[in-house]
Amino acid sequence: MTTPGWRSARGRSSGWAVPVPLRPVPAGAQEATAPRGWIPVSSGPMLDESWWGNPWTGMPWTLSMIAFMAYTMVIVTYALKIGTESMVVALLSLPLLNIRFRFPVWLVFLSLWVLWCFAGYPTSMNPEIVWDRCLDLGKLVLIAFVAVNVLTGHRELRWYTFFFLACFALYPLRGELFNYFFYHASTFGRASWNYIYANANDQAAFTLLPLSLTLGLLIREQDKKWRLANKVGVVLLPLAILMTQSRAGILGMVVFLALALGKKFQRIRTVLSVVGVALLVLIIAPSGVLDRMEGLKNVTNTEELGTVDAEGSAKQRYEIWKVAAFITANHPVTGVGAGTYKLNHEFFASLPIFDRIAKGKRDTHSTFLNVAAETGLVGLVLWLLAATSALWEADRVRRRCKPVVPKAADQLWYIEAAFIGYLVCAIWGTYAHLPFTVLHLAFMSSYAFAVNKEYEQAVALGVQPAVA
Repeated sequence: MTTPGWRSARGRSSGWAVPVPLRPVPAGAQEATAPRGWIPVSSGPMLDESWWGNPWTGMPWTLSMIAFMAYTMVIVTYALKIGTESMVVALLSLPLLNIRFRFPVWLVFLSLWVLWCFAGYPTSMNPEIVWDRCLDLGKLVLIAFVAVNVLTGHRELRWYTFFFLACFALYPLRGELFNYFFYHASTFGRASWNYIYANANDQAAFTLLPLSLTLGLLIREQDKKWRLANKVGVVLLPLAILMTQSRAGILGMVVFLALALGKKFQRIRTVLSVVGVALLVLIIAPSGVLDRMEGLKNVTNTEELGTVDAEGSAKQRYEIWKVAAFITANHPVTGVGAGTYKLNHEFFASLPIFDRIAKGKRDTHSTFLNVAAETGLVGLVLWLLAATSALWEADRVRRRCKPVVPKAADQLWYIEAAFIGYLVCAIWGTYAHLPFTVLHLAFMSSYAFAVNKEYEQAVALGVQPAVA
């Protein structure tokens, strides 16, 4: 049987409608076919995935999508300064999509958190800073709203995922590798790039999302060149995290990999693949990685934190946390105001009860302490509700859909596991106000929405759950 638009057996079609036999069809009966726009994902014998070829094929180009991609390129690469203009175009063109807008629960909590941030405006010693930060946080809500309404299906998600990974690979990942291996530019032997990636801890944390997306694509891509690209990413991205020598980043990666691959270790092939990649990464990785991690072994109390690393960052971070906890205890309801932590830290750290190593305009080096200090305990609860509700909703969808669309569910699980690892990194990094955090939440929410659509369409076609 020939299908118009097909050019090869690998499925380089002009559309996304593919006739797929779902079960043996009796003589004279009508053959069941997948509806247009549905990507079959079952790993069983009933569905065929070999047609999933070029990611550029079948992409529904819209003005909102193009503008959102331009914004993504700005925040990931810093190559252009058109972020505001891109989001304005994306927002204004959303009605042209002619869809029912999504506003998921996690986005409701995020919006309430931003509104609560305004509560610190009248009580803050720096109200103008609070006002500017609240406006910036409001922009994050709009960014999230655009993302969840533009990325609503696997065609959009697949194309956007490739685009996002390409931006990350060509700029922060390439920049980090070049800085370390070719330009020999590092801080205490720790690799990083520039702009927001100049902090090695942040560079490591931001790499978790690309790593999860790369692993997800690897289990579904059929085209050899794209699989090869993903395999290279599976090696380089963990290496990039190790090269930062970020203890938080490495711990977050370990948590992510343990969650993402834990159940798959029963397969010998998976074990051998993971061991092979791990050995390759460790051979290439700098020797200082192990030295930095070994510094934690002999710490039995807070007095020994100064011996953890040469630059004394562990001890300094602990003293900064003490100041942040003190500020939160003295401003438990509305906090000191969004965006004003550094100024308040400088004031409170000058008190004689704190070690001099914590003095100055310091960051909290913790998302949770930062949110609590700047927006109070109420703000912390709202932010945590936003993060956990997105995670809970995605996991609820994944569990329900996995028996019918297992590969799509596994893709979603990798993003969930990466977000849990990201939250681990957030214990030592301040990420609540960054676009990367919102982008990770939007990816997780959009993939859950797309997986749920696949599940419903598969059930409507009579696809039976896979036998465990």
